[in-house]
Amino acid sequence: MIQSQILQEYIEKGIEKGKIEGKKEERLERLKKDVVSVLRARFNRVPRRLTAKIKKIKGYTKLEHLLKLAATSKDLDEFEKNIR
Repeated sequence: MIQSQILQEYIEKGIEKGKIEGKKEERLERLKKDVVSVLRARFNRVPRRLTAKIKKIKGYTKLEHLLKLAATSKDLDEFEKNIR
């Protein structure tokens, strides 16, 4: 009986951890899409190479920074210099 309770708690913790990780991944993907959307709205196009670079970024802080740059860069070249 005790073993099944421990197992159930372990399973529940695993499920909760999976939900948290899934939400983090969703936020990262949403932020990547937002960066591309802002660039497209401002410059009418986003080269595939640039979109590919954005998709490879894993850091939330870096993506937040890029979102601000997407909104304030004078052109795509300036933005791309900051993505490296």
